[in-house]
Amino acid sequence: MRRTRRCRIRSFRAEWPKWCSRRRRNQKVLDEAVETVRTAKMMECCVELYERLLGYTKGTEFHREVLARCLVLFEKAESSGIVSADLYLAWARVLLHQRRKADEAKEVLQRATSQFPSEGALWVERIQLTANDSPELLQGLVQQAQSSVPSQETEALWKSAVDAAQPEGKLCILEAASRSTSEVVASWAKEALLRLVAESKGIADVRKTFRKFCRTGKCPLSVYEAYVDQEVALGSPDLRRCRAALEEALLHYANCTSLWLRYIRLEVSSGDPARLGELHWRATKALPADVLEQFSVLYSRETVAENHD
Repeated sequence: MRRTRRCRIRSFRAEWPKWCSRRRRNQKVLDEAVETVRTAKMMECCVELYERLLGYTKGTEFHREVLARCLVLFEKAESSGIVSADLYLAWARVLLHQRRKADEAKEVLQRATSQFPSEGALWVERIQLTANDSPELLQGLVQQAQSSVPSQETEALWKSAVDAAQPEGKLCILEAASRSTSEVVASWAKEALLRLVAESKGIADVRKTFRKFCRTGKCPLSVYEAYVDQEVALGSPDLRRCRAALEEALLHYANCTSLWLRYIRLEVSSGDPARLGELHWRATKALPADVLEQFSVLYSRETVAENHD
């Protein structure tokens, strides 16, 4: 084994001058390419090669030189007005891979979002870099971003903020997201908030949070189901509260097969045949005719499975 290692070291030492010579030739080609064809596409190609070189030269005498040339290339692209959103992302990525460069990366991304405000990926990267900031600053950044990015990308912004936030700030950010005008964002945030409150505070606070959601008006179906899931997770759920939540959900979603089946599963576990029969009858009256056959099959599976258990 020692002999094999010595052979590798000798081989590496023999190849090292050749590798250095190739690297210098490649560097010269890159420099000429940038000076001759100064376009955004050429810059992106050169940066991609530089990023590879940074990986290859890590731990060698050339790493610092490659890094310096790469950063100069970014600055040239920006000063020439040919920097793209992807180039800004690569710039931040290169800075973040170096020690003590996070502040510089923040500055780069701030300029990037000013120049490309509709690029969600830039905002996500910028939000993730604010992990040590206060929840209020994170919220402000997300609200600034969502006024510029396409509506379908706003959920990713809030999720990034929650991921970036310190544990004590996650609740604050989710509460803000739950008030979003985007139904998709508000629904996701309310479900996530119920789960997080259950983990950090307990079922009493989950109930308070759910009641607060209900007071603001109709909740998404998934929020009613998420609340019932938290009650059932106790092992001995408060059936009165679960039934009240599901009954309220039925006021808005009576034509939803999955909701009736969710309610039926609860009653099956409670062991009350009379309630189960009444619920089945109500479901057949409320559901559209074209789903009744499927509902009957699923209902039979739920009840038969419980009887077997």
